[in-house]
Amino acid sequence: MPPTGFSHARCYAASLNDCSTRISGEHTISDAVLRELSNTGIVEVSGLGNKGPDEFLSVPIAGFKSKVLCEHHNSALSPLDAIGHRFFKSFRTLNAELRDKFKKPRNRGYLFNGHDIERYILKILCGDGFANKMQGAEGPIRDWRPNPQWIRILYGLEPFPTGWGLYLSAALGKDIALDQNSLGVCPVVDGNGDLCGARFQMFGLEFELLMIVPNRTQERYAENCRYRPAEVLFDDGRAVHGILLGWDIKGESGSLTIAYGITENRKELESENARS
Repeated sequence: MPPTGFSHARCYAASLNDCSTRISGEHTISDAVLRELSNTGIVEVSGLGNKGPDEFLSVPIAGFKSKVLCEHHNSALSPLDAIGHRFFKSFRTLNAELRDKFKKPRNRGYLFNGHDIERYILKILCGDGFANKMQGAEGPIRDWRPNPQWIRILYGLEPFPTGWGLYLSAALGKDIALDQNSLGVCPVVDGNGDLCGARFQMFGLEFELLMIVPNRTQERYAENCRYRPAEVLFDDGRAVHGILLGWDIKGESGSLTIAYGITENRKELESENARS
């Protein structure tokens, strides 16, 4: 459709000058993802308001809605919500299959366009930031609006600049606690205290979306952060499950392999082979 030529002050995508006149309720974290986290419709959330990281509040899924987008710009992001749900559910599926020692192991891959995952996390960042739901070191980040370049990237109107985008933080040899019922989102700020990205924690993995080029001399980004990895593999000694990420604009690529209870499973497998 031709652009509407209208900018709604309550829509964070107003800079596109293509708003509809009505504001709608938007789940910044997809409704489908929230329902994966809880089959009761209630999600336990920490870090809200003045609460600490270990203090939880019970929040109904409907309570995660924020009026931050007009109807037009909200509906345009629906495909990203579906991709975010599939991404989360893929981790749940592989986790469940690798935990099931009675099921015959089978190699399996889950393919995604990596830029879609970047844009899904950017959607969460823009929505929660605009709704004053992001917590900084000194409290909630208020009166924030994403800059127009972020919005153009979010809606696929221009690519991420080189060095911006998805990073995966994983130290070699570090144990990862695979908790299938937790999801974490927190802001990343630059040296001036300005919002410049978001950390997205899922199944013990920590993804980081950066809307700046990181300083590689900082310890966090020097060795243990991989820019746009090609795949994350889970190997339990019987089968390998992989989250495969395709990139139009590649990063450092490469592969990260996570040994999933690998020692115990391989010993059991060797024992079974010896008996047979």
